[in-house]
Amino acid sequence: MTNPVNNNEARTGKNSPETSRAAAKKALPRTGTKKEKIYNLIMEQGMFGLCDHEIEKATGWKHQSASAMRNSLMRDGWVIDSGSRRNTDEGNPAIVWIGCGINNLATEAMPNAKLRLD
Repeated sequence: MTNPVNNNEARTGKNSPETSRAAAKKALPRTGTKKEKIYNLIMEQGMFGLCDHEIEKATGWKHQSASAMRNSLMRDGWVIDSGSRRNTDEGNPAIVWIGCGINNLATEAMPNAKLRLD
């Protein structure tokens, strides 16, 4: 598994419009820093974890940015669905995300430590 903040890639779907691909390229230099921030926020919460709307509130980022970075961490195996749900402000259930290795829920243990970009 590679470091979640150093693979420095912005993903788009193969059928994404040109505007989405251009936005992803523009964001690419910042993706590692954003992933690092989200990963650290989630890890700091331990088993309590964070939902996407809580990540948005903590960072001040729009849903598209926050969920895209969290999705990238999930696809790369750094965060997982805890199985728990919490309601959004609108009363809708939301997935609670936790870092891999918390309470041995993941197949690969990860240290409960902050990551740094060097």
